[in-house]
Amino acid sequence: MSRFDSGKRFLIHPSQNGTASEIRTSVCEIQNCAVILNWRIEIFGMEYRVLSLNYSNFKTVIIDLFGNDKALNGSIWNDSWGNPDQYSFGNGALTLTSSAADNWQPVGFMQAPIGKSAGEGYGLYQFTGYANAGQGTGIAFIMWRADNKALDASSPGSATELDILESWDGTKSGESTVHYYDSTQKNSDGNKSHDFSIDLTKTHTYAMDWERGSLTYYVDGEQIYQDTLHSPLDYADGGSNEVMGAELVNMVPAKAPATVQLHITEMEYSAPITASGQPPDTSAGVVTLGGGIQTYAATAATIVQAGGGSDTITATAGAVTVTGSSGMLTYFGGTAASMVSGGTGSSLLFSGTGGGSYVGGSAGNNILVSQGASGSNTTLTGGGAGDALFGSASGNDTLIARVGRESILGGGGNTAIVGGGTAASVIFTGSGTTTVTGGAVGGDTIVGGSGVLGVNADKGEAIFGGGGALTVNASLSGADSIIGGAGALTVNGQGSNMLVVAGTTTSHIAVGNGAALVFGSTGASTVTGGSGWMEVVVGSGKMTVNEGTSQTFYEVVKGAAGGTDIISGFRPGTDSVSLYNYKASDIQVIKGSASTLISLSDGTKIQLLGVSDPGSSILT
Repeated sequence: MSRFDSGKRFLIHPSQNGTASEIRTSVCEIQNCAVILNWRIEIFGMEYRVLSLNYSNFKTVIIDLFGNDKALNGSIWNDSWGNPDQYSFGNGALTLTSSAADNWQPVGFMQAPIGKSAGEGYGLYQFTGYANAGQGTGIAFIMWRADNKALDASSPGSATELDILESWDGTKSGESTVHYYDSTQKNSDGNKSHDFSIDLTKTHTYAMDWERGSLTYYVDGEQIYQDTLHSPLDYADGGSNEVMGAELVNMVPAKAPATVQLHITEMEYSAPITASGQPPDTSAGVVTLGGGIQTYAATAATIVQAGGGSDTITATAGAVTVTGSSGMLTYFGGTAASMVSGGTGSSLLFSGTGGGSYVGGSAGNNILVSQGASGSNTTLTGGGAGDALFGSASGNDTLIARVGRESILGGGGNTAIVGGGTAASVIFTGSGTTTVTGGAVGGDTIVGGSGVLGVNADKGEAIFGGGGALTVNASLSGADSIIGGAGALTVNGQGSNMLVVAGTTTSHIAVGNGAALVFGSTGASTVTGGSGWMEVVVGSGKMTVNEGTSQTFYEVVKGAAGGTDIISGFRPGTDSVSLYNYKASDIQVIKGSASTLISLSDGTKIQLLGVSDPGSSILT
């Protein structure tokens, strides 16, 4: 039995009656009141546990106290799924709900996994909450690799998905699981789980300390186990960051009750204060700005909490972390990658040459500008409606339109752009190589620049080619309008309807399985049909058409046509060629044993391969 010195500070947790509320920084002025008993403290007859997690080693960077929220905080959780009625706030928590009545519709949210520099790196991740009595199937507090790779064959054995809490068996108990690439396992999914017997219907804090070379798991501040085999590297250490999230997924109706709910009271990330070789170094501490107009020059590794007024923060050197408040936030980055969140106000954010992650304020009308140098990685995420996002001249940029109608201008570097989640956005690409992913609601307007552009459409986009090559993977639903430019055009149709105007150089157009209207142009075009009907307006350039399985109509207008066109798969009596503004003397039909040639006075020649007699399919 040994005594503690007077004034000693301990992290203590009451074990009386199995309660789970945590006293993280309590001070016990110990005189003759306490003794140590197998990692427990007894104070005047009441027993306390000494926590193995030392919170004083960390500084909070991101925290969401859901009991203070009325809606999901989009400045943090910019990726979500499920129906609006599956989210509810009250009783100090956000509640996620999935039910048999909705066919166990998945629901959840996370920070958007849009690149290795997104999310957070080494540090402490904490999730606090509980599940309904007798429930647990399909709940998860999850960390997902920030570049959205589920399993990475290039780094076998290194964790990609980190499930800090999950429960699949319908009981009150749970487990944590590390997923990593292992070619010897089914679907290459190597995984290591650790079960813990705990009542999930009670509020608990589940935590994981991610360090270089180790993953240490805690429940209510007490270490459960440690994994030193599968810890990945974070972005600053040559690997990828992780994003936080929570979800209800993969319900099992045979084992689950009629409704499954997860109640979340708090989620947070805290960076290590001092950890050799584990950036970011936050030893400079936290600076909190007051109200009014504030101007602050932040040194390397400083964490700044903006005030309620108009604040201007400049990074003098090194990485800086800034969290906005309700006021206007202006930030000027430096030579290192910083992380800035605009808070609930509006913001004007300039990334600096070092790149980093920048999120606009939820009030909207933000201006976010990437100034990343060549080789840097910058992520700009809109915070509210009316934002404008600008790419850099030479850096690697990810530009995300999130809430409301956004305007995005790409730059000269490699750029990835994501359209709006709640409203259509207007997107102009630049001189660099750009990939655009249409937003969840569809209807984005995308205008190509002089650089190479690739578009993954979602629910119907308006896409205009520029001077560079344009490749479009069309929508599965919704109608796309695609206008080729001066560069080569490639269209890969899927299930949607579409209108396509060929480009002025070369075009390769596969229309997919929806109805399609295709206009030829001055350039050479190849058109491949699908299972939907197709209407083709021939242009003055050469056009080769390989019909699909449905009806096809050709429109030829005197003065607008003039090219040489070859059609394969033409079906007399089903398909047709309509000739407009031509006189009978302008039309010559030459029938052969293997094909029919339609020769027109303006130089247009249409060859129907495999058709010896078109019958009445030529309409004048």
